[in-house]
Amino acid sequence: MYEKILLPIDNSEQSPKAGKYAISTANIVGIEIIVLNVIDTYYLNSLTQPDLRKSLD
Repeated sequence: MYEKILLPIDNSEQSPKAGKYAISTANIVGIEIIVLNVIDTYYLNSLTQPDLRKSLD
């Protein structure tokens, strides 16, 4: 039925639980897991433009 599982992780408390569930499901069904590391960049909106450029360099 499924060929792959997309597993987004974001350093939240739910990420390890989602990972365990995805691994368990993938092992049972025999499918591949693709992990997507999601980074919250909301805090960048509060930086001034010059500070943003410095932090990204």
